[in-house]
Amino acid sequence: MKNPWRTAIALLGQAILLACPAQLQALTTLSELKEHVPYSTPLQRDALTFHTDNARVLVLADKSGKIGAVLLHSKTRRSDISALVNNLQTLITHPYGPPRVTRSDDNHAALILYPVDRESRKEAPRAIVGCDRLTALHNACNSYNGNITPHHWHGSGISLRNYDSDLLYEITLDMSTERVEYAEIRMSKRSKSYLKAHMLTGIPPSLPNETKQIRQISYRLGGATPIHADETGDIYISRDRCEVYTVGSQQRLQSANKSRNGIKHYIFPALSMPEPTSTVIALPQPREQTISPTPKPKVEQPRTSPKPAEQPPALTPEQARRAYIDQLQKI
Repeated sequence: MKNPWRTAIALLGQAILLACPAQLQALTTLSELKEHVPYSTPLQRDALTFHTDNARVLVLADKSGKIGAVLLHSKTRRSDISALVNNLQTLITHPYGPPRVTRSDDNHAALILYPVDRESRKEAPRAIVGCDRLTALHNACNSYNGNITPHHWHGSGISLRNYDSDLLYEITLDMSTERVEYAEIRMSKRSKSYLKAHMLTGIPPSLPNETKQIRQISYRLGGATPIHADETGDIYISRDRCEVYTVGSQQRLQSANKSRNGIKHYIFPALSMPEPTSTVIALPQPREQTISPTPKPKVEQPRTSPKPAEQPPALTPEQARRAYIDQLQKI
């Protein structure tokens, strides 16, 4: 027969776990953040966008809605987003440690990237396209030596740069849809000799052996040079005449490669965001603490030496003789 006390204790433990899950793993969700930002707009299931007076903000989450990254960009060159970056870190809690916060060289773009569970990271895809926005962002940030900083927003195309004393490359991800379908890569002249663009995509290059087939793929990709072609998965990598590498579906690559007019031409749709409004983020108020007044230190009074006892006045010889006679008579 089971011990009834042991059974009762086990049931009580299960009830505590069910009633207090937040204490076991505190992790802010998109819905919780929206309570503090009333003018925000969901962008499908895994993202939230909003404006402040100084910046545009894109918050990314995993499939369960748990926040994993925040991207920010100032509206003007005079805007300072430092306070907003700090406020968002105050609002967002994460169980896997503090985030990695990076800024652009001009301090007008910022990335707050939270760590992920190692086990789930092992199972995640490594490519920068064909996966959800948060996974694509992590893959781009870990594509080469992990020294990524945010750069500029080109509509829904958010650029990330890698510097090693000088610029190595730039990856721009299309964040307009829940599943990243398109990205652009720009290589610096000094990195082309030892760093291949296809390495940054996370996709091993693969092409047919026949020249005729390669030409056909090039035609379907808008005349660009094909580097990888997965017709089954509809994922391609190409290099166009402007030296911009593109990765994504055949339709996206064909449109971009045909219309690009220079290396500084970014082919991305607008990012769906709410109308600009004066948004005030409601930060949690710290608890009031009753502070007892600090007792004033006691001021020690300077020590004074005791007053010397008053000495009797000196006696004349006659007075001394009489006093001596009086003492004798008392005896």
